[in-house]
Amino acid sequence: MLRDYFKIAVNNLIHRKMRSWLTMIGIFIGIAAVVALISLGQGMQQAVNAQFGKVGANRIMVSPGGAIAGPMSEGLAAGLLYNDDVEIIKKVKGVEFATGTIADMPEVKFNDQTKYISVMSFDTDTETTRFMEQLGFFEIEFGRQIKPGAESEAVVGYLVAKNSFDKKIGVGNNIYIDGKKFSVIGVQADAGTGMHDAIIRIPKATAEELFEKENPSTIFVKVRDGYEPQAVADDISKDLRKEHDVEEGKEDFAVELASDVIASFNSILIAIQIVIIGIAGISIVVGAVGITNTMYTSVLERTKEIGIMKAIGARNSSILKIFLIESGLLGLVGGAIGILIGMGLAKAVEIIAAQALGTDILKAYFPWYLIVGALLFSFLMGALAGTTPAKQASKMNPTDALRYE
Repeated sequence: MLRDYFKIAVNNLIHRKMRSWLTMIGIFIGIAAVVALISLGQGMQQAVNAQFGKVGANRIMVSPGGAIAGPMSEGLAAGLLYNDDVEIIKKVKGVEFATGTIADMPEVKFNDQTKYISVMSFDTDTETTRFMEQLGFFEIEFGRQIKPGAESEAVVGYLVAKNSFDKKIGVGNNIYIDGKKFSVIGVQADAGTGMHDAIIRIPKATAEELFEKENPSTIFVKVRDGYEPQAVADDISKDLRKEHDVEEGKEDFAVELASDVIASFNSILIAIQIVIIGIAGISIVVGAVGITNTMYTSVLERTKEIGIMKAIGARNSSILKIFLIESGLLGLVGGAIGILIGMGLAKAVEIIAAQALGTDILKAYFPWYLIVGALLFSFLMGALAGTTPAKQASKMNPTDALRYE
């Protein structure tokens, strides 16, 4: 019996092709936008989480100003970090290693072009270099790391080398940072995070003089195996509060675990997705209104047909199911088309981003539950939109329906 209902519904949609297509426009535009945005958002989450997963749970970052700041944040926060803070952190029980970095965004000149590019600096000793390589963001693809004691050597990020200037930067080229000449001795491998690929690294001692800064922008900490990172972070906060002479809750610094940074990023990304999807949902609502209008029109056009079906024994429930299935199919087909369009849009964005930015962080991801969920939602939205017209059709008086002209 249900098969017959579907057959009748499909035949009715086929006989009204133009109206059916116009009705589905709102549905597949909305579904396409939702699928594309969710797939790109989830793809980005997976890529970023995978990169941060390389860092490990035993990493802590200390930033100035009590903000989720990061290495490029100095000047945005009210507080400061000091070189003494690095030594205090090293003495905290459970800390295996700690190092400070100085960061700025100076003028960088290469091949008669000038750009402003983020520059980070680390100590060049063997222990610090090994620590940076363990982070997974500063591995070398061409050339080598900066040698201990070097003053004018630079390592450029993957995107800086590839996209920042008209000519690619390679090992052996010279660049000028705030007028000072640096020899490029290494090009970083693609970290896939965007930020770490868009930097230049120079020796910390050189950065202190060049940028006229003494204090670290950020302090990176590695927790010793066997110690709880959160407990170590709490001890670091306690000792720094004492050193900075500030009360708890009024810190001029922020101590964060790598997992906290990931959670904060994911929360922001989810919030953005919700807002954008909410806007895209307006198209779905418009599509649902279109389905309701189409079904009302269909009920009026088929009034005599409804009367005949009732006259030969069709029940109210049978009429209701036929119209609900028909409106549900409008939503389902519109949703299926929308999914295909959305997948195409997401892949197009992925390809364009990879070519324009040179990074694979923006990837489209299509989990099965996204596809199935979008189809079910489309069908249910269509069926719901057709509920009132279907009820109206099922409650028609057969005598009045047969007399309708």
